[in-house]
Order: sequence, then C-alpha cells, then structure tokens
Amino acid sequence: MKRALIGWELGANWGHLARDLPIALALRQRGYEVLFAARDVQVAERILGPPSIAYVQSPLPPPKLIRAPPPANLAEILNAQGYASAPILRGLVRSWLSLFALFKPDVIVADFAPTTTLAARISGLPVICIGEGFDQPPPLQPLPSIRPWETVPQERLRASEAALLEALNTTLAAFGSPTLHQVCDFFSLATPLLSTLPELDYFGPRPGGTYVGPIYSTPAGACDAPWPAASGPKILGYLRAQTKGIESLVEILEKFGATVLCVPGAVPRPSSSGNCAIYSDAVRLEALLPEADIVVTNGNVTTSARALLAGVPVLSLPIVVEQQLAATRIERLKVGLTADSREGIDLHAQLKQLLTGPYRNEASRFAARYAHESVGVATERGCALIEAAACGSGR
Repeated sequence: MKRALIGWELGANWGHLARDLPIALALRQRGYEVLFAARDVQVAERILGPPSIAYVQSPLPPPKLIRAPPPANLAEILNAQGYASAPILRGLVRSWLSLFALFKPDVIVADFAPTTTLAARISGLPVICIGEGFDQPPPLQPLPSIRPWETVPQERLRASEAALLEALNTTLAAFGSPTLHQVCDFFSLATPLLSTLPELDYFGPRPGGTYVGPIYSTPAGACDAPWPAASGPKILGYLRAQTKGIESLVEILEKFGATVLCVPGAVPRPSSSGNCAIYSDAVRLEALLPEADIVVTNGNVTTSARALLAGVPVLSLPIVVEQQLAATRIERLKVGLTADSREGIDLHAQLKQLLTGPYRNEASRFAARYAHESVGVATERGCALIEAAACGSGR
C-alpha cells in the first residue's frame, strides 16, 4: 500500500485543509494510506474528523519573541517563522524527519509547508507543493515583493534572502545534503501543483505552470442557506469576523436586496429589514452562486474563483497581504473591485458599480473560458501528479 503524508505549516482557517481534503479522499479511494500533519488540530478535527482521516500536530517553531514589521517577501515570512535561526530550523527539520521515519511515506504533499519540503529533500522523498501560488514564487533573485503597492528597497529584499540562505545552507550541510546557490532554488525543490487558474495566480500567469484548477470542499455540518424573500439584487458574502467595519457593511448590504452573509465565528444578529440572513458557520455555496449578483469576500482566491466560474463579479475586502494580492489580480481582470469597508459611501458606490457596470459581462466571459472546469476535474489532475511522484519514488 502506498502512503501519502500531507503537511500544513503556515496559514490559518479552513482553506488549506478544505483544499487538501478532496485530494486525500481521492488518494484513499485509490488505495493510499493518508496521514495529515496539520498546523491547527482544531481545524483538522472539523475538516478531517468526519471522514476519519488520520492527523497529527505538525512541528511548529516557538512563538515569535520579536514583533516584526509587515513582511515584504516570502523570505521575510519564513525568517519570522524561525528560519533565520539555524538551530530552530534544524530542530524543525529533525522533527519532520522523525515523522517520515515513523510513517514511511512514498510521497509528501506540502501545503504552505516549507520545512516539510526541506526535510523531504534531505530524506530523498518526492514532494508536491500544493497551493495557489503565494508560497511558490517565481524564480527571481531577489524574490519578488509581496507588497507591490509599496516601494520596498532592493537592499531589504536582498538582506532577508541572505539571512534565509545562510540558515537553509547551514541546515542542509548539517544533514549532509547539497547546499543551495540562491534562495529561489529552495522553491524549486518541490513539484508545483497550482490549485488555481492562471489569471488568478498571485504573481500572474507563469510559463509552464502546472495549473490544475481550484480544489475545495465544504466543512461537515455546513448549512443550506436560502435566499431571503426580498426583491432587488442578490449579494452573497463570505467574510471573516475581523473584517474592518463589518457592522457598517451589513447596514449597507441590507439596503440592496436579498443578502446571505456568512461570518464564521461571529455572533449573528437579526437583520433589521429582513433582507439579510447572517450565519456564523459555513454555508453551502453551490445553490447560492447561480443566483448571486455579487459575491463579497476578503480576497480569498478559492471563493473568488468559485464566484467567477459562476459568472459573478467579486467585491474584495482584504485583511492580510495575501488577500490584497489576490484582490489586485481580480481588479486587473476587470471582474471585481477592492473596497475598504470603513468607507461606507465608497462601498455603497462600488456595489452599485458592480451591478450596473461591465463587471458582470467580464465575469461571464471568464466563466465561459473555463466552462468545463470543476472541482472533480481539478482533483483528478492533482491526484495524477501526486501518484506519478509516488510511483517514481522506488519505495
């Protein structure tokens, strides 16, 4: 029996495991034994518990002792996660190597799991890096800025890379593995599996990129949310509770027509007008998307992709830099807008613009280009790549 270990180290919320679950189920149907090493065991229990997929806690660095400024590139993200310290990085790598020795996988699937990738190189295991492209930057030196709307000095980018490269090479040498010439070589250690569409890649379409399409699943226990019985346009919102100005956003949405708003973790309040149904847990989007006129997100790539594949324009309210990058891509495609929910009048105007402008037409064209895409097709493509790697491992 072949074995696949799926590692998740960085990032938060449901998105990572919700993407990995269809892959895990498909591999299990093919006779694989699957083990997850998950960053967040509470999320793992929600996503992986119902289908009875085994998981353990992934090795994590100690809590950050120094408050770092917002990262300018992926090197700074990794340095803040302990990579700038060779002893911490060696400890993390050794933990992953111990897990490999216990489970004996034939293939590693890394979801924003750079230390998993490093340990796989040391152990000689094939590794597939699954994601939407944020953790798989293009091979540039220095690595590109993840804040293109700001002026980031090249000296800062080079300095962060130098610190990362030193820690990587010190660790590789400690385990008797060849060192790297530059940081971008680190991201070529794994075979990329881009679970998105080229136009939505954070860094733009990359030549030869292995795009399989969006892969996603809905957490167990998600509810079927009917549209409120209200006239006017239908707006579907999927937002985090920490979205700035969310109370004013609800007030604005109530004035437009029928709104279904999912805010995981928030305490729902009744709509004053009866137009807005608010849910504090996951809802099923399949029945809602075909009738929606606008989808409001925090800039999440997968939810935005699902909206666009249904021909629905997107309004993004980013919270973190990754979401801001995704929102920028959506704006450039003319299929959505980016808003700041603290500015109520601007948000109101942008919602009207999405309803009356050319955005719906552009979203419809986007959907037509990918009319044959589905999560099932994307999952099959991803599994084929993973199986090819596992079969070539020689184990």
